[in-house]
Amino acid sequence: MNHRLLLTAAIALLLPIFASPSAADEESRISYSPRWLALVEAEPAFDAARPVFEAGDPVAVRELVILARGNSRLIARLAALAEEHGLTIPLIDTLDELLRTDPGNWGYDVPSFIEAIGPRRPEAVPLLVRVFAVAANTRGYPIAVQALANPADDARILAALVNVATGPDDQLATVALRRLPDGDPDVRPALGTIVARCAAFGLDARARVVADTRAPGDLPGALRTALNSCLDDAQRLRVVAAVYDLGVFKWTPDEHPLLRDLAVLTSTPAPLKGVPEFRAQIGVQLAAASEIVRAAREAGKAPPPDALERLKSDPIVCARALANALRSPDDDFRLAAVWSLDTLSPTVRLRFSTVLERAVRSDPEPDVRRAADWFLPDDRGQMLARVPDLVADCRADSPTLRETAARQLHELELCPKPVTPALLRAVAALDMAAREGLLRAIERAYAAQSDPVLSLQAAADATDSATRAYARAALRQLGPP
Repeated sequence: MNHRLLLTAAIALLLPIFASPSAADEESRISYSPRWLALVEAEPAFDAARPVFEAGDPVAVRELVILARGNSRLIARLAALAEEHGLTIPLIDTLDELLRTDPGNWGYDVPSFIEAIGPRRPEAVPLLVRVFAVAANTRGYPIAVQALANPADDARILAALVNVATGPDDQLATVALRRLPDGDPDVRPALGTIVARCAAFGLDARARVVADTRAPGDLPGALRTALNSCLDDAQRLRVVAAVYDLGVFKWTPDEHPLLRDLAVLTSTPAPLKGVPEFRAQIGVQLAAASEIVRAAREAGKAPPPDALERLKSDPIVCARALANALRSPDDDFRLAAVWSLDTLSPTVRLRFSTVLERAVRSDPEPDVRRAADWFLPDDRGQMLARVPDLVADCRADSPTLRETAARQLHELELCPKPVTPALLRAVAALDMAAREGLLRAIERAYAAQSDPVLSLQAAADATDSATRAYARAALRQLGPP
């Protein structure tokens, strides 16, 4: 019985040795083209690699390179046979992998293969860039320098450098960018392409650096090309956000096709008041796209698949985008952003009341305040819009104008009762210090939606002597709390 158990155990141990290959082994095999066997047969020194190719071993090409290593005749022979059989690209890819995984061991041998293959070819560009990155102290460096000199002279070399500069490897991308000279006008459009592609691929930091520190040519055109070449809506949304984040939208001419494409992509409605409003409405959409992309990036996720549709339908996103537009230092852009709401229905416009009221209270441009007031749904907006002008009139040279403005401020009932009656008394008594203190408190409270009395109490302890004097005079006019 014991002998039988031992025999059974022995058979069980031996079975894996004679078992058929596992599914994982089958999946790891490669079906090599017959051209590889033809290459091997053409050179007796490569016969040792034949069984590896026939077995479909993934390291077969590597074994071929190892057989030629250190022998200049075999290296030249391998390069010539690869060219003859159309196998140069996989050979270069293998050399690139060897240099990437073991630069210390292959840094001095790979250049020999590069010379034999012929470095001035687009297929070799990624390998040459890697030489710059990890094997710069070898004789491969001058080979790479010469091969990548004046890249604009060969459109295929230039395109290959652009591919590396927009790839996932930051180190190689940095090296590729260094091989693209800003001083060459034929290179600048390629830099624009790099910015647009990096934006589409979510490489925001790289896109920003190239846009800000290099001299990309025709960036609006490059971004437009990217929009029409993107594979999905996530990529398109990133490009739309880049048009806004990189400031391209601000200086793109009205007649540029990019604006038309953006309008179509974001479903921007036809303008009712002309080009400035149309631009502003597109700008609001771009700002919304920027918000969505930023939030996704901070969360470490891709933008949601329905993000482009949400640009018009999500009130929170649109309100935040409008708020961003109203923070622009450009008076005309802020005004156009407000008027862009004219393209929306009254029901949708109700969602923007909070943003518009803030513009009415604090925008430094009277036309923006009046436009924002026009879109507010009740008389409160009209009253708020009058406050800055009435405060200004309270400082006028004419006593009559000052008294009229102070009375109208009081009648608006937008400030606590003690404040505007005190202002009326200060104006009637020609108490300039108290009047100025009260007006300053009203201005601060109006912009920040806070209590002017608390503002006065804080100003009474200010380090600035004038501010402190005005506030204390105003508090005396208010009387005891």
